[in-house]
Amino acid sequence: MNRKTVKLGDICEIQPGNSIPVKEKEVLYRNVKEGLPYVATKDVGFDGVIDYENGVRIPPNHSSKFRLSKKNSILVCGEGGSAGRKIAFSNKDCHFVNKLFSISPGSKMTSKYVYYYTQSNYFQNQFKKAIHGLIGGVSLSKIEGFQITHPSFSEQQRIVAKLDA
Repeated sequence: MNRKTVKLGDICEIQPGNSIPVKEKEVLYRNVKEGLPYVATKDVGFDGVIDYENGVRIPPNHSSKFRLSKKNSILVCGEGGSAGRKIAFSNKDCHFVNKLFSISPGSKMTSKYVYYYTQSNYFQNQFKKAIHGLIGGVSLSKIEGFQITHPSFSEQQRIVAKLDA
């Protein structure tokens, strides 16, 4: 088995989302029929389920203002009481709030492997040690520096198959 440990930020694109002022959200993005869903922290369950039908969508003509979390990315709450506890595998493209991080694995990692990694004690311990500030949050630079075991692609697939079962 060929395994090495690398920084999460070296093998994944990690980005925070965007906030929307309340008034703007009500006027421009609530009950819009077209566009991608906008996911807030409240829409990510502790069970890993994402509520995409929350009444807020970003229409195509506004999408360039917002960061995109691609399908098969992992959304991790980075701030507040749910920090590191609300984690979900996103099965569709969406825009997302600034309190969430989107982790998008590159070509050398399977998305589900990275998702299961975020569920591990190894990730959770790094996360807890990195929390700082009054609200209790983890910065982008800290999460990018988290260590992850990087087995071969076939080994990742084997691990995922076992955990899926």
